[in-house]
Parts: sequence; C-alpha cells; structure tokens
Amino acid sequence: TYFLTLSAYDGQYTVEDTIEITVSPEPPNLPPTVDAGPAQTVALPGGVTLDGTVTDDGLPNPPSAFTTEWTASGPGTVTFADSTAVDTTATFSQDGVYTLTLTADDSGAIASDTVTITVDPAPDGFYYLTFTSSTTVPGLGSVQDEDIVTYDPSTGSWAMYFDGSDVGIAPGEINAIHIRDDGSILMSLDSDMSVPGIIGGPDGTNVDESDVFLFTPTSTGTNTSGTFSFHFDGSDMGLAARSEDIDAIYEFSDGTLAISTKGSFKPGGIPNGSDEDIHVFTGTYGSETSGSFSLYFDGSDIGFGGVGNHDIDGVSFSASDIMYFSTVGTYTAAGGSGDDEDVSTFVGSFGSTTTGTAALTLDLTGLGIAAGEDLNGLHVVG
Repeated sequence: TYFLTLSAYDGQYTVEDTIEITVSPEPPNLPPTVDAGPAQTVALPGGVTLDGTVTDDGLPNPPSAFTTEWTASGPGTVTFADSTAVDTTATFSQDGVYTLTLTADDSGAIASDTVTITVDPAPDGFYYLTFTSSTTVPGLGSVQDEDIVTYDPSTGSWAMYFDGSDVGIAPGEINAIHIRDDGSILMSLDSDMSVPGIIGGPDGTNVDESDVFLFTPTSTGTNTSGTFSFHFDGSDMGLAARSEDIDAIYEFSDGTLAISTKGSFKPGGIPNGSDEDIHVFTGTYGSETSGSFSLYFDGSDIGFGGVGNHDIDGVSFSASDIMYFSTVGTYTAAGGSGDDEDVSTFVGSFGSTTTGTAALTLDLTGLGIAAGEDLNGLHVVG
C-alpha cells in the first residue's frame, strides 16, 4: 500500500492532501491451455486434418504471444503441412499407431497435449496407377505421365500420390512402379534421363529405360518431395536394347524383382522370352547389379503371343498369389479379355508351365477414364 501526498505552498500557507494507492501483485503467468483435438483413424495413403486449440492469458507481457509446434512419434515418418500452425494436416509413411503432440510456449511457461492417430493399411484392392500420356482423371483434372494416382474402390475416389514435376521427373514417363509398405516407390522410366539428386548410380544422375530406382518420400500428393537412389542396373544384366525397356515391375517380400519388358527379353543377348512374359531377378542390387533371371509367368502358355497388344505393361501380386496385370492393347486369352486402360487378374500356377484363368477386375472406362487412354504402371494393395 502506498500513500501519495500532494502539497501546495503560496509563500504563507501550506495545504496538502493524501491518497492511498493499493498496488496488487502482478498475476502469475499461467501456461497456455492446449487441446490437440480428438483421436482419429485413417487408411493409407490418406492424411488427417488436425484441429488443435490453444488459449493463453497474454502473460508475460511482453511478448504477450505464444508459439506452437507439432511433433510426432510412431513407426514411420509424419509430414506436417505446417508444423507451427495450430490447425494443419499430417500424412504418414506407413501404417501403425502415432502420437502427435501439440506444444505451446508463451516464453514463460510451456504446455502440451497429445492426440492418437491410428493409420490403417491401404484397403484391399487399392490401386496405384500411371498413364502413358496426359489423362483426365475424375476429381483431379489432367494427370501427366510422370504422375502416380490412386484409386480406392471402397470410396470411388481418386487422389494424386506422386507428382513427378515436383521432383524433376518431368518430362520423363514413369512406365513401371512398385509401392513398398513404407510408401517409397520403385520405378522405371520409358526413356533415358537425368534424375535430380539421385545417389548410388553407375553414371552420375543418369538412368536409362532398363534401370530401376527408388524414390523415398518426405511428402506425397500434390506437394511431392523426397530423394532418389539407384536400385537395379539393367545393363549389368545384359538389358541393353530398346526392346528391353522395363515396363512392369513388382518386388516380392524376399526382395526378388519381377520384371517385364517392352519387347523380346534377351539378358546378355540370349533370347529368353517375350513381352508377355514375366521374369524374376535374384541377386544383388545397386550400381553393380549381379544375379540371374528365372521365368515366372509364360504368357504364351495361356494364349498371349507375339510382340504387341499382349505386352504386359503393368503387374502386381496379392499375398495369395493373384496376379494383377494390364496390357499395351486389347487382349482375349485364358477366359478373359480387357483393354489397355483396364486391370485384369490371373489366377493359376506360375513358372515355365503357366496355367490358369484371366478375368477383368477394374474397367476404368466405367470410372471416368476415356477409352483412348492407356494404363501403364500398376501396383495393387490387396
């Protein structure tokens, strides 16, 4: 408590008055109140919208302000659109349970709150696709041949997964893909080109159409970012001719790599197969690739024949050995038929004697893709 006195003197008389001032102590700075929002569940490759809330008492003053930051823990990588924004979005590199923490700091006190995000695997029958040219895709508009899109039959929705122009692939054409469980992408191109920043290759940043390389994303979708590394050198295995452009790949759980080529398959120049066949490579990978090939699917055994329409230009396998495939043109064989924009399945026995039946499983013309388009790269989770 303070007493303040004011005095006045006119040379003869003095008068004064006193007031009492009570000064309360400065209120204590309270930490911000933080709410990270409700728990959520999402399926790959989708993300979540985070709806956080932060309030503060304005102390200390200055600065009378607070900063926020999202962090994450879990089995994979979490990418925030803006980790400093209270409301933002997050995407995940693989399935599992993640804990996201929203922290607020007013320079005098810190508070945080967590939210649990459960990320389920991509649903069975979830498709990753590329096209041979600019293609109009429902909800996305024009998709280029260096892009990868997804289609989810359970919701009927399309989404961009990999925008090649964001990472310097344009104007290259991606014509073979495999999506690993962690979201990284094995891919091959339709022509030789320099891939920005690729590491581990035998010729600097240059790759050719018989090579396979890996993209490891830090973010996917319309703002794709990440790094490239070299994986498989086709020239080391004798794949040198233009006809031996790899146009379909699939990586099995043991690391072996199934491939198909645009034309006759002649590793080391020795005729060994046609473009309707699939061979499996077993060996070591990298800039000095070595190993051997074995025939896995003999297309001629089920009625595919000749270089042309029956060329398999996309392949994927399910855990139960169902083979998903697409072809360069229209096919009719093994009891099934499909066009170049379709996905079919093959069920049967594999190897040098291939037997079984084929069936159309995804007719893209019924999903808004024009009949004149050509499906190219293919990966199916299912």
